[in-house]
Amino acid sequence: MGELTPMMKQYLSFKEQHPDKIIFFQVGDFFEIFFEDAVVAARAMDVVLTTRDSNKKNPIPLAGVPIHAADTYLNKLLGQGFKVALCEQVGETAAQGGLVRREITQILTPGTVTDPQMLEESKNNYLAVISSLPGGTGGYYGWPPSTSLPEIFGSTNGPVKMRSPY
Repeated sequence: MGELTPMMKQYLSFKEQHPDKIIFFQVGDFFEIFFEDAVVAARAMDVVLTTRDSNKKNPIPLAGVPIHAADTYLNKLLGQGFKVALCEQVGETAAQGGLVRREITQILTPGTVTDPQMLEESKNNYLAVISSLPGGTGGYYGWPPSTSLPEIFGSTNGPVKMRSPY
């Protein structure tokens, strides 16, 4: 593969911190995915797999999507059970070729999506909380992340349906 650029080293440092997730790495107006994740994600998202540094002996696999269309592609990945870490540019664009500062701004998994634009209206999508209180008592509670769904439930001794306060 040869010597990696500072940006590729930055990408790999995020991948090392989140090895079980596909890293959506912001490069300008695109989210780019590299290496083996690019091969897997390109197939899952049905996008073209290309390469970075195609003129080199061992180019790096690359898949990318425009930021404005990212929700569509994130839904495809999440719907297939993948976990995704969004790594966004948080600093000013680098002057004179310097490295742009990036941070993981969001972790998405199939069970933690709460953005109404990423949820299917025809399906229930519950969040759950399990608590343990002093003395060994506790309970669980679930609620839809959107107020458009009509129920909240909770229990300390078994399922109990409650009417939504919405």
